[in-house]
Amino acid sequence: MGQTESTEGTQVPPCTENVSIQPSSNNNEISNYILRKNFSNLESYSLQSTFENLSSVKNGREVIEEEVFVQYLGFPDEIGIGPILYRSFAYLASYPSPAHEENPLTYEGLVKAIAIYCDKVHGVIPEDRVKLIFESYAIHEEHSALGITSKTGVSYEVVGKQPSNTDDIKSEDSNVREGGITDVGSLKIDFINLDDDAAFLKALGFQQQKDDEPSIVSKVLCTEMIEILTGLIWLMINENTFTIEEFELSADINQIRKVVTPIVEHMARYDADLRNLPSSQILSSQTYIKWPIFKVFLQRNIPNVFNLFKPFFYGQFLIGQTLSQNRQEPIKTGPHMPKLDEKSECLSPINLALLSLSLSENVLNRKEWNCLYLGSKHGFSMNRFSTHVFKYTGPTLMLIRAELKNNHKQVSQDTSPSKKEILVIGAYISERWRSISSPRTCFGSAECYLFELSPTFELFPASHNNTNYVYYNPAFGIGFGGIATSGPTSSKIESMDINSFVIQLDNTLQYGRYRNDAFRDMVATYDLSVTRPFFDMSFEVLEIEVIGMGGEGVKEKQKKDWKWEEQESIKRTTTRKEVVDKEILKMAGIINEDQLSEIARKEP
Repeated sequence: MGQTESTEGTQVPPCTENVSIQPSSNNNEISNYILRKNFSNLESYSLQSTFENLSSVKNGREVIEEEVFVQYLGFPDEIGIGPILYRSFAYLASYPSPAHEENPLTYEGLVKAIAIYCDKVHGVIPEDRVKLIFESYAIHEEHSALGITSKTGVSYEVVGKQPSNTDDIKSEDSNVREGGITDVGSLKIDFINLDDDAAFLKALGFQQQKDDEPSIVSKVLCTEMIEILTGLIWLMINENTFTIEEFELSADINQIRKVVTPIVEHMARYDADLRNLPSSQILSSQTYIKWPIFKVFLQRNIPNVFNLFKPFFYGQFLIGQTLSQNRQEPIKTGPHMPKLDEKSECLSPINLALLSLSLSENVLNRKEWNCLYLGSKHGFSMNRFSTHVFKYTGPTLMLIRAELKNNHKQVSQDTSPSKKEILVIGAYISERWRSISSPRTCFGSAECYLFELSPTFELFPASHNNTNYVYYNPAFGIGFGGIATSGPTSSKIESMDINSFVIQLDNTLQYGRYRNDAFRDMVATYDLSVTRPFFDMSFEVLEIEVIGMGGEGVKEKQKKDWKWEEQESIKRTTTRKEVVDKEILKMAGIINEDQLSEIARKEP
């Protein structure tokens, strides 16, 4: 896989007891093709120069050793991500038949690893790059009679008993022959589901009985997933604040790890087999997150996670040598995050980094976000909210920081009803805000989603079942994911106990409710929680923030629109006042319109 041309089949010795399938593709050819097809001359030059500056000769080959690589990346040792990334690069460097062995990081291997991390594999490597990266962190759980040792490439090394049903092996289709080395570059891999182990083996010509199908599962230790996410969050905060020193301190790293740990725990609980385990067991060195579980969690909650490594590795290896011919120190180029025009209490650097794992690239690429509304500053009222948020034409982010009330009801492994907790929840609103008069009418689009940042990290994307995304009514309050009535046929506005909102604020913006009920007879607007079938929390608001994410010029346009409306309102008020004054003067006999008309006619 990764070749543009297949090679000729080779003569195969007679059948022996073992079947061995090894890759015949030239790793150097893959690297060279990646460079020619997907790298610019400047990128290729920079990568080669960086390699020359970092490499040394070991066993007659130029390689980058682990200690040099880890030091060059520049992550604090307390995080622990450096050795993991080196292991990842070494694994990806051995593509198309990667394996977790002691692989030297050569120049050709570095090309492939950087191409995969920086998404420069188009037309060369057809596999899912996110899966490749995950597997580069993983160990493989194997239980197969064939003794398969590698899953990810176009080939397997098969050691052990020959498959029994050899009649099904079609050499003209798969190019697999008994007892020898074969080329599999001509396989039509593009049409095979690489996530399906059985389908992949079948393509290679091995038919297994159903009870004896090989099963290979990639899995990452929970403890190492914590280190990976801690490093990524540190990198994003480092780029956003430009104060490297304070985030290199252990206390700050520990704070990031404190936020990341429950996220990884919740990720592990997506696995039904782990859902009811105590936290101490999930976070032990014996618990893993398997690829199918990670994939589900990623698609729902953190779709950008590995993409956020792209600008970092691009800056380290593909543009750095344009600044210095002999550079051996890294350039701090983490993922870009917009700057806030005002200090935010809810959107801390860590929370901003967490939201960056899911926000669209278009929103993240804005140079600046605007703080439109801050409850403690502008006032907790629907009128003050609308004055500062309405007429803003870009997408917005609403964050609610609240204290859970003692009488809230909840079923969760993560919290205790008797303990006061701080809740941080919110919503991404794709459209401009507007007021709704009908209790059954909402606004928004399927791009809207809800989120909880603390104490549990989880996103609630649109379910596409209905369009009850956002509800705003000055007499009622604000609601997400429901309607203000008890049902679609009712027109009576109901209380929080009866209506169907997932998140609701009353019209004082000081009290609210947050709930998830998989057993309720309601059509959900947003997907329900995966791990918590039921929770129902009442809360008291500590802070509400609305962040404008439209970019440059949108806030200025909002101010102009409000100013124009204010001027129009003044004009209308002045005109009405003049009419009233005139009528009063007429009633007092001070103005006689008949006389005024006569004078006007006599004037030349």
